[in-house]
Amino acid sequence: MEDARSVDASDLESLFRRALEQKGNTPKQCLASDRLNHGLQVSDDSLTATHSLSGAASGGDASLQTQWPLALTCGVGYYEVLVHHCGVVVIGLANQGYPNGKQPGSKKHSCGYKSDDGQRFINNGEGTSYGPTFSSGDVVGCGFCSRTRDVWFTKNGEHLGVAFQFPTRDIVIDHIFPTVGVEQASVSVNFDFSTMKWNPEEAIAQERAKALEAVRKTEVPAKDKTADIVVSYLLHYGYHDTLQKIMDINPANSKQLLRRCDGDDDDNDECQIAASKLVERKEVIQKIMKGDILGCMKDIEELFPNLKEDVWPSLLSQLIVEHIKADKLDDAFNVTASAECSTANGEPHHLISEVVGLLAYNDPKESPLAYLLEQSQRRRVADHVNSAILTSLNYQSESVLESLLKHIMVMPVLAKECFYPISLS
Repeated sequence: MEDARSVDASDLESLFRRALEQKGNTPKQCLASDRLNHGLQVSDDSLTATHSLSGAASGGDASLQTQWPLALTCGVGYYEVLVHHCGVVVIGLANQGYPNGKQPGSKKHSCGYKSDDGQRFINNGEGTSYGPTFSSGDVVGCGFCSRTRDVWFTKNGEHLGVAFQFPTRDIVIDHIFPTVGVEQASVSVNFDFSTMKWNPEEAIAQERAKALEAVRKTEVPAKDKTADIVVSYLLHYGYHDTLQKIMDINPANSKQLLRRCDGDDDDNDECQIAASKLVERKEVIQKIMKGDILGCMKDIEELFPNLKEDVWPSLLSQLIVEHIKADKLDDAFNVTASAECSTANGEPHHLISEVVGLLAYNDPKESPLAYLLEQSQRRRVADHVNSAILTSLNYQSESVLESLLKHIMVMPVLAKECFYPISLS
C-alpha cells in the first residue's frame, strides 16, 4: 500500500473521474472507411477487413485504424480481433493518423503483436520475443491501461502478460486508436465486452478500486479555508455589518481574506472593487427586501446606470407586485402600461406578463400566483440584482459556498449513476 499523499484539485478531480468513468456515451466503434487502399476491403458493417494481395503486389503493408479512439473505462481499454484467414496479422495500438501503409509497431507512436512469429513491436520494426503465434480461428485481444501505460495482449481468452509500457512522449492517451495490420488476411474487430473471449471487467474493477483508494488516501491541505468561504458569502450577499465584525477580529489579515475570497491570492483589485461597493449593494438589497422598489431603482440609476437593461424588468415586475400588495391597483396598471415594461418589439416582457396575472384575481393572496406576493420573491429579485452588480464588477456571480454546495449535491448523483456504488463517507 502506498503512503497517503497530497495532491492538488486537478489531481483529485482526475482520480474521481477515473473512478466514476463508465463505458458508454461514446460513438459506436468501427473501422475507418477512409483508409481503404493497399488492397483493403471493409464489410458493410465496418467491422471486418480483408486484404487479398501480397505486400509487394499492393505496394506495401496494409493497416486499418478505427473511426474513434480506444474507449477507456476507468482508464482501461480493450478490443479483440477474430482471425478468419491468416497470412500475416498484427494487432496493436497507434496514435491518430498512423500511416495506413505500415503495420502497427513498425513506426513511432505505435505497438503491435505479430501473428507469424509471436513477436512484439514498439515504435520500430525490431521485434522481440513475446507470446505464441496465432492463426485462422484464433481470437486475439489488445488492452491498455492509461494509469500505468501498460499494453497487454490475449489469445483465445488467455492473458499473455504485459508486453511493454508506452513511454510518455510516445502516446497521446486521448488519441490512441485500435490499429490492425493485415497481409493476405481477413479479420473482424469486436468492442462488445459481453461477447469477448477475455473479459476486461476484472481489470476495470481493479483500476476503479485503485482510483478510489487513492482518493481515500489523499490528504486535504491543512490550510483552513473556512474563513475564506464565510467571507466570500458575506461579501457576496452584502452582509456588511457581519463582515466588518469578522474583519475587526484580525485587521492585519482582512485584506488577504478579501483577496482570497475571490479565489485569487495575487495582488489584484477585483475583490477590493467589490468590497468598495459593499455598502451600496447592501442599501440596494435592503430596499428590495423592504419593498422600496422605487428607491432601489433610483439608486441603480445613480450608481449602476449600465445595469438598467439587465435588472429593470425584474424591478418593474416587483414594483407591480408591491402596488398589488398595497391595494394600489391603479398604480399597478399604470406601471404595466408604461413603455419600460415592453420589449423592443412592443411585446410585454415575460416577467411583467407573469405578475400581471395577479390582477385577474379578486383576491390575489388566494390565487395560484400568490407565491409572487411572498417575501421569497423579494429575495429572488434582490439576488438577481446583486449578481448583476457583481458581474459588472468582474466579480464571481455566485459565492464560493454556493459553488461548494452544488458540487456536494452532484457527487451522490454521479455515484448513483455509477454501476459500482461508492461510499461517500
